[in-house]
Amino acid sequence: MLTAVYSLNQVYGAEIWVVFAGGCAAVYLAVCCLFRRNRRKRGIGVALLGLLGAELICDSVWASAFYPGGEYCNYGLGGSYMLLLAWPGLLFLAGLIVAALNGKE
Repeated sequence: MLTAVYSLNQVYGAEIWVVFAGGCAAVYLAVCCLFRRNRRKRGIGVALLGLLGAELICDSVWASAFYPGGEYCNYGLGGSYMLLLAWPGLLFLAGLIVAALNGKE
């Protein structure tokens, strides 16, 4: 999401990118809170660490793909697919890992 916020001044339509990223994060946290084991103190901490880990990985991918060398590179429709699949996919993977870690208690 940091790459999306950085893009606000440079990319036309980056507001949609920021809203999409924030919405996906909100849905991730809402789904994590549906399970009782994720609502405990340790469960919330693990869910937030999962969100942070997915954020760091996704921002690294987005920054290296869209800002190689510091300048924005427009990939057109292919780039929008990467935007739409990378973040929710990583959040889904993080949710599975969080559920597995919190289920071991």
